[in-house]
Amino acid sequence: MFLASLGSVLALATQVGAFTIWPFDLPRQPQLYIIRGYLDEAPKDAKIADRIEIAANGKHRMLLVTWYGTPGETLLDRYLSRVMARPFTIRGPGEDVSRMIDAPSGTEIEGTFAAYTNGPPMLMITDLQRPAPPAS
Repeated sequence: MFLASLGSVLALATQVGAFTIWPFDLPRQPQLYIIRGYLDEAPKDAKIADRIEIAANGKHRMLLVTWYGTPGETLLDRYLSRVMARPFTIRGPGEDVSRMIDAPSGTEIEGTFAAYTNGPPMLMITDLQRPAPPAS
């Protein structure tokens, strides 16, 4: 009796759109981006492909992108500035986040980021090559 009732409730809820059954509710996987650019300002001869507002640790900055790619070094044409919500929150290992967000204006940025664009936009640092870590 209980299973029959449960089946009726599930069928009715699905028909009225109360919820969907897996796999449709799975979050989308983030897109991996290799991003090269500069923080806040770029050299005069740099060709800026995109501008991304970023934030972390209570600071807001502008990432001037000169190149987007994938880990296979394939050019990407998905511009993150087209995401309507702003800014992209920078997440990842604390030392990487601080190294990036606290860098002086004009600092070269290069790294691999997981870009989350469903919900609040976020760039998760997976590998930050520039700015280089401080010498030990």
